[in-house]
Amino acid sequence: MTALTAYINRLRGFSPNARLLLARSLIAPLGFGIWGVVFNIYLLTIEVDGEPLFGIDFIFTLIAVDWLVHGLAAFPAGLFSDRFGRRTSFLFASILAVGASLAKLFTLDPTLLLILAGLTGLGSSFHAVTSGPFLIENCRPEDRTHLFSAQTTFGLTSATFGALLGGVLPSALALLGGTDLVTTAHARMALVLAIPVLLIGLLPIYLIREQWIESEAYSRYPWYTAWAHNLSSLKTILKLCSVSAIAALGIGAIVPVFNIYFFDTFQIGEEQVGYIFAISSLATAAGMVVAPFLVEHLGRVRTIVLTKLLSVPFLLLVALAPTVFLAAVPFVFRAIFNDMGGPIFSLFSMEQVRPEERGTTAGMTHSASEFPMGITGLVMGGVMARSVEWMIPFVVAAVFTVLAYLVFLRHFRHAEAGATADSPAGPVSAKAASS
Repeated sequence: MTALTAYINRLRGFSPNARLLLARSLIAPLGFGIWGVVFNIYLLTIEVDGEPLFGIDFIFTLIAVDWLVHGLAAFPAGLFSDRFGRRTSFLFASILAVGASLAKLFTLDPTLLLILAGLTGLGSSFHAVTSGPFLIENCRPEDRTHLFSAQTTFGLTSATFGALLGGVLPSALALLGGTDLVTTAHARMALVLAIPVLLIGLLPIYLIREQWIESEAYSRYPWYTAWAHNLSSLKTILKLCSVSAIAALGIGAIVPVFNIYFFDTFQIGEEQVGYIFAISSLATAAGMVVAPFLVEHLGRVRTIVLTKLLSVPFLLLVALAPTVFLAAVPFVFRAIFNDMGGPIFSLFSMEQVRPEERGTTAGMTHSASEFPMGITGLVMGGVMARSVEWMIPFVVAAVFTVLAYLVFLRHFRHAEAGATADSPAGPVSAKAASS
C-alpha cells in the first residue's frame, strides 16, 4: 500500500461532522483566496483627483485592526465555544465574516473600512478558536494528525484556485469590457463574484449535527467565573501562549502583506501575484500530505521545530531576490515548510489539555497570537510610511520565528501527545456527538 493510498483510506474513515468541515474547507477558501489576492491591491488602485486614496500604511493599519480584534475576541470566543457548542460558534463566525466582507465593497470611508476589518477579525476569531477543538472531538486519536493535515490541505488547494481566479478575474473582466487596461472597477467586480462562493460555504456548517453537553463547571458556577473553575492545565496553556505570542510578532511583520511586497517591489499586477500565491498554496497542500509521516518518524515536537526553522532561510531569500522569479521560488519553499508545521502545532496544543479546556485553550493561544500580530502590523505600518525598506519586516519576521520555536523546544522537548506536567491529555470528548 502506497503512502497516498493509506492517506486516502484514513480520509474515508472520518466522521460525518469532520467531512462536513472538510467540505467547508474546500469551498470557503476559494472565495477568500480571491479576496486575499485582490482586496489590498484594489484599495491601492483607488484614486481621487489622480491621487491614491489609500497607501501601504493604511493597508498595514487595516490588517492590524483585524488582528487586534481577533486577538481581543479569541478568549471570549473560546469561552463561548465551550459554553454553547462548536456548531453555534461556527455559524456565528461564518455569517459575520461573510457579511463584513460584503459590506467592504460598499464604502470607501477609512473609518468604516476599519470597523468592518474589526468585524471580520471578530468572525475569524470565533472560527479559528472553534476549529481545533471540533476536529479533535470528531475523530479517533489515531486519525488526528491526518485530519488536521487534511483540513489544511483542502483549504490550501481551494485557496490555490481562489488565488488563480483572483489573478485572472480582473484581467478577464477588462477584456470582456473591450479593454486591456485593468481598472479599480474590474478589481471590485472580481471581489463581488467571490461573495456567492462564500455564501455557499455556509451550508456545510449549517448541516453539522451536534448534541452539546456543557462542562459541569458551567452548570455549577456563574458564566463569568465558570471558565476559571474549568481550567486545570494553566501552566501548559501559558507555555503555549508564550510560543504563539513570540511567533506572532514575526508573522505580523510581513506575512499579511506578501502580495503588496511583490506588487510594490517588482511592479507586477494582480494576475502575476495570483499565480505566485496559487503555486505557493498548491505546493504547500502537497507538502501537507508528508506531515503525518514526518510525525510518525520524528514526533510532533521535532516536526514542528524542524519545519518552522527550515522556513526562515527561504524567508530571507525572498527579501534578497533581485527578480520576481528569484523571489517567488523561495517564497514557495518558505510556505511549504512553515505551513506544514501549523496544523501539527494546533493538534499538539489541543492534546496537551483536557477536553473541556480545549475551547478556552484555543481562545487563549489565539489571543496571544493575534494581538501581537496587530501590534507588529501597526509598528511596521509606521516604519513603512517613513521608509519603504522591505528588508526591515523580513528580518523582524525571521528573528522572532527562530526565537519562538527555540522557546517551544525548550518548553516541550520532553513532551509528546498525551502528557504534560499539568495533566494528561484526555480521550476524545464525548461532548460533540456526530450524526
